[in-house]
Amino acid sequence: MVIKAISSKMITISILFIVAICAIFTSCNNEDIYLPQYTIEKINLQNNWEITYCESEDCINPIRRIYNIPVIFTPELIYYHNSFRGYIKLTKKLDIHINKNSDLFLLSLGKIGDADKTYFNGKLIGKSGEFPPNEFSEWNTKRYYLINSNQIKHEDLNTLEIIIACYGFNRMIGDVYLKPITTKEYKKLVFIENLKKYFPLFCNIGAGITFFIIFFMLCYNKENRSKYIFFLLQLIPGLIVIAEPILTFPLYKNTFLRIKIFGIAWSFLVFFHLLFLHRLYLYKRCKIELLLFCLTIVLLFKILHATDITTIKTTGIGTIIILTSLALYNVSLHVEQLLKKNVIAFLFVPIGITLAITAVHDGFVFLSIFHFKIYQFFGYQFNSPIFQYTSNAIFIGAGLIIVHQYILMSKTIENINIILEQKVDERTKQLQTSLENLSKAIELGFFTYPRKNSHKYSPQLEPKIKKAIIFINNNYRENISREGLASMLDLHPDYFSKAFRFFTGKKINDYINELRIKEALKLVHDTNMNILDIAMQVGFENLKTFNRAFKKFTGKNPTNYRKK
Repeated sequence: MVIKAISSKMITISILFIVAICAIFTSCNNEDIYLPQYTIEKINLQNNWEITYCESEDCINPIRRIYNIPVIFTPELIYYHNSFRGYIKLTKKLDIHINKNSDLFLLSLGKIGDADKTYFNGKLIGKSGEFPPNEFSEWNTKRYYLINSNQIKHEDLNTLEIIIACYGFNRMIGDVYLKPITTKEYKKLVFIENLKKYFPLFCNIGAGITFFIIFFMLCYNKENRSKYIFFLLQLIPGLIVIAEPILTFPLYKNTFLRIKIFGIAWSFLVFFHLLFLHRLYLYKRCKIELLLFCLTIVLLFKILHATDITTIKTTGIGTIIILTSLALYNVSLHVEQLLKKNVIAFLFVPIGITLAITAVHDGFVFLSIFHFKIYQFFGYQFNSPIFQYTSNAIFIGAGLIIVHQYILMSKTIENINIILEQKVDERTKQLQTSLENLSKAIELGFFTYPRKNSHKYSPQLEPKIKKAIIFINNNYRENISREGLASMLDLHPDYFSKAFRFFTGKKINDYINELRIKEALKLVHDTNMNILDIAMQVGFENLKTFNRAFKKFTGKNPTNYRKK
């Protein structure tokens, strides 16, 4: 129990530590936290952008509007071009008067949902992603571009122009500003952003490979095999979901295919995770699992067949609402087991709560893409997914708990083996004693009965005499009487005495006394015990009877035998 308590405590501490790390990574979305405060002299660029909607990159026959950041472009694209696709040109005039002595300025454009090309005073200063036909976007990556001071017009207006190739995510969110920065600060900023971006992915890959090897080895255990298999199965779609927001190279043919695969992966992740929980908590809910399977297949079918604007929107919203709602069922499993005082549930509660919060949070994030609205509560905007961070706590924590379970099971098996070994040792000793009794019986002439008159006694009597011999061999130090033995065997005392002598060749008292004297000989010869004590120890009631029996079997009294 002590080992179990210590192990549970260590697992809990590990999970809470992972959750804390994830919370730190998730909360570090504002670069002002880790940039030196003396450089926070910046121009806010959130408001009054001239946004031009175009059908092509050349922007023939544009439609212009004025918007503030954050903004989602999809409604206007659908309204003007009846499509999710199109080109957006954002233009802003800047009057820059801050820190003229700085050599570098940092332009932060927040997170642009699709590929972009950014120009400052007509010169390309940065781009992200790829424009069609090889379209690709880093939709969850913050855009940071550097502007040299010699590019800035300090006495005139500067022109900032951003061209975005919209083909799916169609949004621009986050802080947009311009501020002076040093090369050292910029390198630090990029390093931290890359750390936030790639650490969760590589951490999950490392943990996934580790647990895959461990659980693959544990699959030989038939009783827990399904639990290990479903844990491994959830890692596959989980990796796709984790990698999606941080892709830096084109992996899919187009953005719609990319979004569809993400939706399918998320669906299977939820399905496999719930089935894993059923096996972890030993639930047998076949009907619910069948319902979950059917629901997953329906979502798969709807996602694959969503082609036009209406079906894409309704399928996206429906999928998000369903998968987000299943987080409540996830939490209910943990709460139910918690009320039953399941130790595993106590360890899993942080993971269950983390997963539920993540599902709701990311549900709002992806809902904004299909509902064309950025959700905000108490000043917090749901604009970036956090599953890539919290997945560390979910997968690694779950893996640690299963390993913890396996260790406890191994300890239990080890304890059972120890108990079995003890039982085997005890049984071996009993068998050894029986063999010694048999040897004594043979040594004392057991069953050396004469052949003549053997018809007087039934063959069924022999096992009873054997039982009497074994009893005498084990208890000759005690007060044994002919009547007691006969009663034990359900025989008449006289009949038993004659049968005993017939089968062994000895009277009952002689057989008992011979065993006692053999032990007494060893004690007289090998120890300095008092003769009276020896007599009492081997089973004689007084010294006189002992001396008489001793002399009968050895020809000498005990004192003279010891002197010899």
